[in-house]
Amino acid sequence: MAGHKIKIAYEIVNFNKENSAPQINYGTCNSVYGEIFLATTLKGICNLQFMIHEKNFYLENLLKKWKKSSIKETKEQVCKLAKKIFSQEKEELSLHLKGTKFQLKVWQTLLTLPENKLYSYQELAELAGYPCSVRAAANAIAKNPVHYLIPCHKIIRKDGSLGGYAGGIHKKKLILSSENYTKE
Repeated sequence: MAGHKIKIAYEIVNFNKENSAPQINYGTCNSVYGEIFLATTLKGICNLQFMIHEKNFYLENLLKKWKKSSIKETKEQVCKLAKKIFSQEKEELSLHLKGTKFQLKVWQTLLTLPENKLYSYQELAELAGYPCSVRAAANAIAKNPVHYLIPCHKIIRKDGSLGGYAGGIHKKKLILSSENYTKE
């Protein structure tokens, strides 16, 4: 199954400028890569994490990011969306993200990278327009709120080793092997 057969439309919100408090629906579901935590607003997906902690860990982090929002568990609705995310169908999905200007730029750059190719942290920083900010780009990747859809798993170290992954290195290996990634 190729995970990035999904067209993504996104709205990125700079959290330093936005004061809204959207209603957030969330749930935990199974995916082809294991259990996920998924959350949405009316504008789009705001959180997608491969679970390596208890659900409360993800809820607490969600509330830290979206301070004024109310949250509601809507497992059935969220699990329907999860099926779309991990299907082979090309669907347009909307993302509703909060981050610093730099994080948003790195995430936007990740969305423009061709499918099935791996990039180093250095290459990503250069493509984002910040060639001297490799470590900062790596930190932005670590703060990616929507794993898999913003394909942070395709970023590796310059020496070819995998580096880290918030969903666990075993998950990164699984995704990369199932999607036939190459490093040129």
